[in-house]
Amino acid sequence: MHSLKLRNSLVFQALVVFILFVVCIGAINIALNYSIGKESIRLNTLSSANGLLNTVEPSAQVAAFLNDKNLAKEIVRGLLSNDLVAKATLLDSSNNELSSDHKEIQTFNVAVNKELYSPFDTGEVVGVIKVELNQAVISRLNRSYLFNLLMPLALQTLAVSLIIALFIWQYIKPKVEAFLEDINNLDLEKGEVLPLTTKKSEVDALRGYINHLIERMYNLVKTERLLRNKSEIQQRKFQAIYDNARSGIALSDRDGKILSLNNACTFICQSINSEADTGTNLINLLAANDYEVQTELSVCLKDSTRLHLEIFYPNNAPDGGIWLQISLTPVDDTSVMAIINDITALKKESLEAKLQARTDPLTQLGNRLGFDQEFKKRINKTAQGLQSLTLMTIDLDQFKQVNDRLGHDVGDQVLLYVANQLQEVIRQNDYCARIGGDEFNILLDNMDQTQSAVIARRIVDSFKFPIHLTEQTHVCIGASIGVVFVPQGVQAQKESLLKRADRTMYKIKHNGKNNFAIVDYSVSA
Repeated sequence: MHSLKLRNSLVFQALVVFILFVVCIGAINIALNYSIGKESIRLNTLSSANGLLNTVEPSAQVAAFLNDKNLAKEIVRGLLSNDLVAKATLLDSSNNELSSDHKEIQTFNVAVNKELYSPFDTGEVVGVIKVELNQAVISRLNRSYLFNLLMPLALQTLAVSLIIALFIWQYIKPKVEAFLEDINNLDLEKGEVLPLTTKKSEVDALRGYINHLIERMYNLVKTERLLRNKSEIQQRKFQAIYDNARSGIALSDRDGKILSLNNACTFICQSINSEADTGTNLINLLAANDYEVQTELSVCLKDSTRLHLEIFYPNNAPDGGIWLQISLTPVDDTSVMAIINDITALKKESLEAKLQARTDPLTQLGNRLGFDQEFKKRINKTAQGLQSLTLMTIDLDQFKQVNDRLGHDVGDQVLLYVANQLQEVIRQNDYCARIGGDEFNILLDNMDQTQSAVIARRIVDSFKFPIHLTEQTHVCIGASIGVVFVPQGVQAQKESLLKRADRTMYKIKHNGKNNFAIVDYSVSA
């Protein structure tokens, strides 16, 4: 067995503990007795002070009753002649000072007061006499009492400690050393245990407990090693996923301070001109210039709630900016995990899909769905008095003959030509849609009937001449247009407005085609 330093010896430590225990018991005993004695001294001191006040009370009553300051001064001097009194004060019935004096010692903080009554009327208060006690005298009494208490108890504690120390050193120490020798010789790596004897002593029972503990510890260590190996493998897998994830992942505390982040988070934040690093504030990183988003993020961090946001970050790139999807999830009471994804491509695809759903694939004009959506927005503005609205329904003349005679490919070329002509005639903020076949609808904002007629005339005139598709292919078509003007502030129903435009357009077809007519929706048909 390796030699042990004395201070590391279990026996020595036990000996020290026993001695300290005995010393503590003695100290507690001393403290209790001192506390009791100190309280007794305090009560005796107060009793002495009250005795002094009782002694001078008759003279003080006369001095207070007569307001005799000389007599009051004599009384105060008499009180100060006692070592216990540090300061004495005599007050009249109005709390005016008749006399007051104190010793040079300033350590006085215990005061005793006594009311003074008239020598002739015991119900009349004529003054107060007050003394403040000399703390130095009280402390001296306490120290004297403590010394007289401490010496016998200290000797008693020392004697008991020596007896205990001798017993432990001579009887227990050899057995403990032999026991430690046996433990030291065990090969715990192989699961060896202590040998047991036939004696049914406490030491033998302890050996059995230790053997049981060794077996349990040996099995636990084996299990812990297996679990640790699995945990290390899982940790490496998680770290690999964390480091190589395409999503940005950041862990922050409740104040938004980033504790850790992966490479994707750094890269994504660079794309919005933000430098992400440990210690950076997550709220400032993601919403430096957006107070509303800052508020949402702050509430989520402090209230341990989930949050899902899609934020657009504009920049000078051709695509106009970057969309980020941000999800905040509480991990525990102190941290929050933020997952950040760049969804710019998804947003573009979604926007393109919505645009395609509203767009005619041949002419790239609006389709029926797009027209319905635009019509709803614009007719609501008209009903609110924000604008006037003009609806044009256009049907191509002779298009069916062209389509039947020259084929659908030529028909498609004609439709593309018509779409280009219509877009050249109308303004950029006007809306043109191909409703189906050779039928087109146009919505014009804030044009009166005269201005609308000019647009309609330009459309009709743009198809007066043959369309040269190729050197060998020339087609002639026309356009019949029904125009309905809806004045500002008029509420119009979609179905009735379209019917009036169709009726107006068909009248043109019946009257020679290739022309237009305008009606006012507010005027009954």
